[in-house]
Parts: sequence; structure tokens; C-alpha cells
Amino acid sequence: MRSCRQCRDAKRKCIPGKGSALSAPCDRCQLHRLPCSHSQANLLRTRTLNARRPGSQSPTESQTRAKRVDDFLADDGSVAVLVHEYLSKIHGRPHSIFHDATLWRDIRGRQASRALILAICAMGAHVSNHPTLRALEPLLTAESKRLLQIDLEHVCLANIQTCILVANLCVAHANPSSEFLFFRTAIAMMQLMESRTAHCNDNPVSHELRIRIWWALFAADNWCSSSLGFPRQMRDWTRPARLPMDERLFADMTPDEPFYDLTAPCRSPGLWAHMATLTEVFSPIQELNWRAANSEGLHPDQIEQDTDRLAQQLDDWQSRLPGDVQLTESNLIEHSKRGTGGTFMGLHLGFHHYATLLFYQYLDTRSTQTVRARQFAARCKHHALSYSTWLARGRKQPGCEAVYPTVGHMAIVSSSVLLHTLLFGGENELPQSRHCLEANFEALLELGEYWPIVKTMINRLMEFQNNCLLLSHHHHTHRLDRWMVRFLFEYALPLEDKAIDPHTALEMEIISTQAHIFTQNGRLPAFGPARVF
Repeated sequence: MRSCRQCRDAKRKCIPGKGSALSAPCDRCQLHRLPCSHSQANLLRTRTLNARRPGSQSPTESQTRAKRVDDFLADDGSVAVLVHEYLSKIHGRPHSIFHDATLWRDIRGRQASRALILAICAMGAHVSNHPTLRALEPLLTAESKRLLQIDLEHVCLANIQTCILVANLCVAHANPSSEFLFFRTAIAMMQLMESRTAHCNDNPVSHELRIRIWWALFAADNWCSSSLGFPRQMRDWTRPARLPMDERLFADMTPDEPFYDLTAPCRSPGLWAHMATLTEVFSPIQELNWRAANSEGLHPDQIEQDTDRLAQQLDDWQSRLPGDVQLTESNLIEHSKRGTGGTFMGLHLGFHHYATLLFYQYLDTRSTQTVRARQFAARCKHHALSYSTWLARGRKQPGCEAVYPTVGHMAIVSSSVLLHTLLFGGENELPQSRHCLEANFEALLELGEYWPIVKTMINRLMEFQNNCLLLSHHHHTHRLDRWMVRFLFEYALPLEDKAIDPHTALEMEIISTQAHIFTQNGRLPAFGPARVF
């Protein structure tokens, strides 16, 4: 051990103090009653480490928190309300990882883990209209995370489910690093479970759950990895033997039902089966955008061919949907009655978002030199309008609301396309584009009441609008460069990480002038920073 400062100054040998106390001074300083630097440094280090520990509260604070959690879990009514909020407003949209009847049975029978119940209730608290219950969210999230971290070495479905929920809670608070860690932990647990050749405790319900959780993780791996610019982990994994079954059949299942052939194709694929096949197209679309942004020498014809190939995949996916899954007004109402309206809406919002991303680069005027490229630009506008139209329609239909965080990012992308139409489109395009843009903003305001990260998303849209005004004189507002690809895909990164230089006084004057001109012409949306929260 290095000598303390006092012994070095006196040029004396420094002998560590005796005893078990880490903060004990050396023998010489103790003898001469000097303020030993070892003692002070160790004491400071100990205090710093203790301050960083989650359990560093005083016994009274820790006991108070534990009592609040115990009191909440003992209140069956409050637990039931928040579980219902989660199941009715969130579950089935970004993920489908529970069998409702089994979950309720385990909760009422006190068989569900505390970490899992608290994570579910924390998600429900985010979208609750009860202020008292909403105020519990930070407590429930922190305690669920703490209990999960203690039990991480226990590989089981419940802990995978908890990891998924905690990752989503991290998304809500714009904590992408923790989101990534918890999703990757869930993926690692799933990999360990799938490596076991036998699932001795499997029953029909748990088997279907594992399939649904696998696809939920596959979708999360796509979204989470792209939001941070990281490579995917599950890309080359072997897919489950079959796709998720029909949601109504799954809801009616019981654990004691007999197994059928597990390797046979799904006889009645559900909405999440179509979600799974749609998600497969996301990564190629992302890769195409990066190639187009990074490869200046790549011939436009090749990009067009690749775009056309992926467009055909999306068209084929849409055409293969059964009649009762097609996006129509009557189907929306029917799924609302069945209790699958949220999943139905999430499926089609995802489709229109993916298509918007695929054709986005053709909004740049320099990319529309061919007939096919101009058709792609028109399709991009069509899908952005469709996304906004159906998002607004779903908000009015009971059980079809889309109120999870990624809806906010998709609305931002849709809005950026609508903004292009407002600035540069024909007069006949303006009324619908303006209406849809305002509808998107109203949806974003509502989402911002539930999820703190949406405020950051709206700020990004405001920054995007300013950039468009700054560049509008030469119509290069939507050029697909590295920043634009990050804007489209890396939604988790804050603006300060985007390497955007602050606007100069001259640029701010240009923005103000252009805003005035476009506003007078009815081409600037009636929203701005002053209306944001």
C-alpha cells in the first residue's frame, strides 16, 4: 500500500493501522494524532460507495419504503386496478407475454413474484387516470428493479417477463442504456431456456407463452438495437417451430389441456403471428437506409431495385392477411368487440410505419429523377397519412388506443413526412396533411402525459421543423444523410448526441422569416414549442 501523505512528507515508513476498520489511520499518524490521508481517503471512498448503493437509505427510509410496498401489495383493489390498466391499454401492443387467466390466478393466489407484480403495476400506473395510483409509479419501478437484480441468476419465464417490463419502464424515462441491458438480459435468459432440450414443466399455456415471449424479444431486439445503433443479437437465431396462435384460442386455453403436435404449423395463426412476419422486414429496411446514406458511390438504380424488392415483400404481407385482419372500419369495430382491438391497431400502425421508413429517402427532390422514384415518394406520403388517420381513429374506438412509447416515435416520423407535404406539396394536398399533422400532435400531447420520453420526441420534431425551415429555400430538407437515418431509427438518443450545431443568429433570423412566410401561406402547422407541455 502506498504511504500516506503525512509519512511521505516526514520521510518516515508508513505502517497500516491495526484492526479491521478500513478507515483506520496508519500507526505513525495514530501515535502522533495526525489527520492520516489514508483514513480520510478510505472514509470518503466508503461513503461514496454507500451513497451509490440502492440500499443506502437509512434504516428508517428503507423500512418506510418497504412498508409502502407491502401496504400496496396488500391492497388487492389497487393491485387489480393497475393490472387491469396494463392488460387493457398496453399488453398485446408492443408485446404479448402473458396469458390473462393464468396471470390473474397467480396474482390472486399470491403465486406471482413480487418483482413481476410490481413491474406490471408500474406499467399500469403510467397510463392510470387515478393521480394517487400514478404517483406510485417511481416506487413500484424502483422496487421491481431491485428485486429483479437480486434474482437475476434464476432463469425462468417470470424473470424474462419482468426484464421485458422493466426495459419498457426504462424506455418511458429515456434511459436507453438500461433498456438495452434489461432486454439483452431477457434475451440471454431465453437463450438459456431454449438450450435445454426438455421442458419438463411445460403445458400448452406455458408453451404458447414461450413462443410469444420469443417473438416479443425478437421485436424488441429490432427496435432497441436500432434505437441505439447497435447490431441485433437474435437476427440469425432459429425461429420457433410455429407462429403464435389465434388470440381468442389462447385466451380460452387451460394449463391442463392435452398437447398437440408441437412441430406442426399453427392451424389458426393470430394477430401476433402476422406481427412476427412483419417484424422480419424491419431490419432489411433499416440496412437499406444506412446503405443509401453511407454509400455515396452506390448507384441509384441499385437502391431503387432494393427498395422495390422490399416494397414487394410488404405488399405480399398485406395481401396475405386474412379478410378479418385487413385494415377496414368494420374489422376495427369487430376486433374492438373481441378485445383484440389494441393488437389489431398496433399491427397496422407498424405496417404503415415500416412502409414510411422504406420510401422516406425519396422525399428528397434529388432522389425523384425517375418515374419509379416519384411513385415511391407518393407511397411514402400515403403511408404517413394512413398512419396518422388510423392512429386518430383508434383513439376514438374503445379498446383500440395505442398509448405505448414507440407510438410516439412513429408519430414523429409520420409528422416529418406530413411537414414535407405542407412545405412543398400541392394546394390540394394541404388540408388533409395539416389535419393529420395536428392530429399527430394531439396524440403526442396525450402520450406525453403518460411517458416522459415523449417530451424529448416532441422537442426533436421541433428541431426537425426548424431545420426544414432553414433549408427550405433549396428543397433539400429531407436529404437522407447519417443524421436523417438516426432521426428515423435511433429514437432513444437525445438531441445533444446528434451532432447538430447550434443555430447562429443569422440562421435563427432565416428560420423566423421562413416560418412567417409559410404561416401566411397556410403551410406551417399550428403548433410549436409554446404548446409543448
